[in-house]
Order: sequence, then C-alpha cells, then structure tokens
Amino acid sequence: MKFRTTSVVMAAGVCLAATAGAQLIGPIPPATPPTPEYVPPEKRDVPPAQVEVPEVEPPAPSIVEKSESGKLKPLKGTAEEAAVAAYKLDAPRRERVERVAAARKLDLDRFVVQNLDKVLAARKMREKVENASAFDELFAARDVVVALRFERLIDRLEREKAITMAQRVRLDETLLGYDKARKGEIDAAAGNDPTRSAILNLRQTFFDSTGEVFESLHRQMRDVYTHWGQVREVLKLRPVQLEEMERLKESHTAPQQAQLEERFLCETLDLEQQRAAMTARLASRSARPEK
Repeated sequence: MKFRTTSVVMAAGVCLAATAGAQLIGPIPPATPPTPEYVPPEKRDVPPAQVEVPEVEPPAPSIVEKSESGKLKPLKGTAEEAAVAAYKLDAPRRERVERVAAARKLDLDRFVVQNLDKVLAARKMREKVENASAFDELFAARDVVVALRFERLIDRLEREKAITMAQRVRLDETLLGYDKARKGEIDAAAGNDPTRSAILNLRQTFFDSTGEVFESLHRQMRDVYTHWGQVREVLKLRPVQLEEMERLKESHTAPQQAQLEERFLCETLDLEQQRAAMTARLASRSARPEK
C-alpha cells in the first residue's frame, strides 16, 4: 500500500510538471511543410518600361545682325520681342503668343498710367543718363529703373503657358547671345577700360529697362491726340488750355508730329488731366481690344 501511494504521488508530480512546462513553452506549432521545388517563370517578351522623352526644340535663333561696318543693327522693338518673332512656332502656338503679348501690352499701358509721375520723371532723366560720365550721375537712374520694373514678355508667355519650358530655355539662349554681342561692342567702344565700360553698360541697362515704358507713354500720347475730340469731353479744361490746344493742332507740320504730341499732353495738361485723358482712352480700348 505504501508503494502504491508513492507511485500515485510521483505520477501526479509528472502531470503537474508537464502542465507547467506547457504553459511556459506554449502550444507546439505544427511541423513546417516542405518547401516546394522552385520553378522559374516562363520566358516572355516584356515591353520596356515607358520612358518620358524630353521635348525636342530647334536650336535657339540668333537676333544678332551686323551692318557692313560691323556694328549691331538696331532691333525692331525690344530684344525679347525680336527673339519671340524669330523663334519658329506652329500656327496655333504663334496665335496664342500674339494674344498673350497683346494682353500684356494693354497691362503695360495701365501700369504706365498708374505710375505716370514716375514715368515722366524718368523721361526727364534720359538726356542726363545718356551723357553720364561718372557713376554718381547714374545712381538716381538706378532707383527709377527699380520703380518702373514690369513683367518681362518671356515671363508672361511662360506663366500663361503660351510657350513651353523648353521653348523658354531656347529664347533665353537667344537673349544671352545678343547680350554677349552687345556687351562686346560696348567694351570695344570703351577702349576696354573697365570703368568706362561699366558706365556704358549701366546706361544701356537704363534704356533697356525704360524702353517699353517710354514707348507705351508715346503710344498713349498719340492715341489721346488722335482721339482728342472724344477725350476732351471728360476733361475740365481751362479756357487758356482750350486755346492752346486748338493753336497747336492747327499750326503743326508732319515732321513736328512727335514733338507736338508731347507738348500737347506734357506741357498743356497737368498731371491729373494727362492721367484722366489716358484712362479714358484705355477704357475705350479695353472695350474694343486692338487686333
């Protein structure tokens, strides 16, 4: 009886130990099935991955033309206008470019009217800048250039998606080539004197930066003069102004036309009258966009 009791106790201890071990180890996972034998896929003709092909554009056109004397020929309009005109574009894109350029031209005219006092002040500086022979004479001109800065044509064309990025790069190459040729001509005119060359280049920067602005001013002067009968209705002119206007219009000859238009607006009308006259014409042009 004593032996049997001991056997029972020992059996119970084995069971408890087995139970405790199972709790510590956890359930025994099933055996891992054998790995199937690797079978390579059948060989097939797989098309190559699609690669985006960069847009191909023709080489940048050159706007550098020289006369028989070796001097650069004057451009028609600005360098950017000349570059865009020389670039080969298909008919739909050319039409879009011209439409965006026309809208920018109207915006430039509005900009000139809004900043008319600064434009007229810059215009009075032209002769001084052209004859400047020292840096200090050009410092005031630098401030004018900053005040009259307007969005470049190529920037506008790219922003309005009238040209692609690749076309923009080509146009920039065209302008870089022209600037390089012109700088070489300026350096030669300065006798390769660094100081003299810097002064001449600053002069050129002034005229490049104000050229379109002055052209806009003159264009609007001509427009006001041509449509004077319509414009005068919106102005409160003094009797002496009316007399001067009539006298000027009756006593000019064709070669004096440009000087007459300038005197007509800049001497006879005060600043606010000039602004009002140009604003009236801008409203008319906006209602009937120029073709």
